Amino acid sequence: MATILPFPKKRTIPVWGLTQEECDTIHALAYDLIREGRATGVSIHNDGQYMCVFDGHGEPYFIGRVDNDCYLFNASEALIAENRRFEVVIDALQEILTEKIGHPA
Repeated sequence: MATILPFPKKRTIPVWGLTQEECDTIHALAYDLIREGRATGVSIHNDGQYMCVFDGHGEPYFIGRVDNDCYLFNASEALIAENRRFEVVIDALQEILTEKIGHPA
């Protein structure tokens, strides 16, 4: 049975979600990260309003959109990246997951 992660309390649930293309990109990236041992899973919530990628220790990193900005934050609700360009946020996710396992970014 899957564990359902509630959207962090301090954040407003996004009105505009990720696009299908963005969800597909996150799934593909997560697959590669899992294969490399840098992530343990990926989940999608509220029909693509936001997604979680879980690091090697199972800690979630939330990716979503609010007011057309894409953002990334951790389980402690610390904002890691925010940008209108989805690619910038995905690059930040890859970098942080690489740093957490001690590989050069």
